[in-house]
Amino acid sequence: MKIYKILAVIFLLTIISEFCFAQYMRLSAPIKPGNVWVYIADSATGFEKVLITDSVFVIDSVGYSFVTFIPHRGIFWGNGKPVRLKWNDDVVVRLDSTYPDVNHEFIYYKKNCKIGDTWTQRDSRSSTLITYQVIDTSLANIFSTLTTVKTVYVTDGLIVDYEFWSDKFGFLQDSSPFGGTDHTLKGCIIDGVLYGDTSTVTDVEEEHLDISVTEYKLSQNYPNPFNPSTIIAYSIPQRSNVILKILDIVGKEIVTLVDEQKEAGLYEVTYDASKLSSGVYIYSIQAGDFLESRKMILMK
Repeated sequence: MKIYKILAVIFLLTIISEFCFAQYMRLSAPIKPGNVWVYIADSATGFEKVLITDSVFVIDSVGYSFVTFIPHRGIFWGNGKPVRLKWNDDVVVRLDSTYPDVNHEFIYYKKNCKIGDTWTQRDSRSSTLITYQVIDTSLANIFSTLTTVKTVYVTDGLIVDYEFWSDKFGFLQDSSPFGGTDHTLKGCIIDGVLYGDTSTVTDVEEEHLDISVTEYKLSQNYPNPFNPSTIIAYSIPQRSNVILKILDIVGKEIVTLVDEQKEAGLYEVTYDASKLSSGVYIYSIQAGDFLESRKMILMK
């Protein structure tokens, strides 16, 4: 009996983690007819797509475009949903007349948001408020394009997700403590330009981005959770001896990624953890007097 109860709880958590925010987080931006995003779900086989399919149309004197979400199981969004970018840079989707908020709309992203910015949505099935907060930003190379990645903390008071967004490419990846909701952008068409990553990832690959930085910083790895590779970004404002290590959860060193003098700048290290087992790991940096560590999750 206990085994059945445990299995039932695991099944319930999987269902909750997969669908609690599903109708919200799998949209994307920027909004323009012809834009397409292709994702792969770690918990499923095949690809998922988000498409802006129609030109602007009007509902109650408000202009919208049309988004369709096509998961690996079929068209989850039916015929699609109206979406628009508001004057205050809120990216919103419109539901039917039963949704209680103004214009029957909810926010699913704020363009140009920054650390500390928050917004809320109302779950259309339970009326539970879902809170979004930007907790970190970092520069990263997405499809060989330097762009700002924003880490968004999402919770309804019970379930927690982390979303990664870029104003240029839209929704990049999400993660959940329960697993099963990790969706990673594999390619997209934005304003008629095709983007996609076809590079081969080695165990450790470091890139120096030639831009000015003013502070020491160790950013949250992206994506997180990851399988099997992830990007760790750090910045140093002056020439420093940099040591960057991967540790297990009890602090035992696994590998040293960097141990040398570095000129001032922003650096990215691509780390392939295919030889490690699933679990929580720590990455730690020492640069001059600067010390910092962060956690990352490998989920296979």
